[in-house]
Amino acid sequence: MLRAHLDTQISNEALKNGTLPQIMQSMTERLKPEAAYLRAQRGRTTGVARHRVQETTVHTYDVQVALGAPRPLPDDVALDGVDEFLATCCATTAAWPHKPTTFYFHATEGYSWRLTVDGDGARSTRLFGEGTDAAGVSVTGTAGELVLYLYDRIPVESLELAGDPGLLGLLRAWEPEE
Repeated sequence: MLRAHLDTQISNEALKNGTLPQIMQSMTERLKPEAAYLRAQRGRTTGVARHRVQETTVHTYDVQVALGAPRPLPDDVALDGVDEFLATCCATTAAWPHKPTTFYFHATEGYSWRLTVDGDGARSTRLFGEGTDAAGVSVTGTAGELVLYLYDRIPVESLELAGDPGLLGLLRAWEPEE
């Protein structure tokens, strides 16, 4: 997943003078993403280009399970998969209907993500190193295990948990409407 934050002043000028569509078209022609869109993120216009690598990888895992020979997900794909899932499937501006909290997802490969949920919705941040300050719940596993949990392929009990595991049930059951 490629995420690019657009400078408001520069992108507004490019939109006014007609060059923004050309820039976007040039980018998509070079990257050839399977999906590309603009969205608001933290008050800025953000362009997102996605390849459906995650879905393909998870469905490949499904076939491997059916054949009785599941294999770990490739590290690089899985690391991108955690980031992509949290940024696209969890991010919303709809208010979290419960007490505000923070979820931490730690990959044993050394990467971590924070998902904050509160009255402003849900937003994820990729961290450099582990951060657990005031975590409602912290989930640790390989990046592949995290992806498989997020896509509901393995149970949360397969992962190392700290904090209130009931929060994961609330997150999974939450269906925000924007």
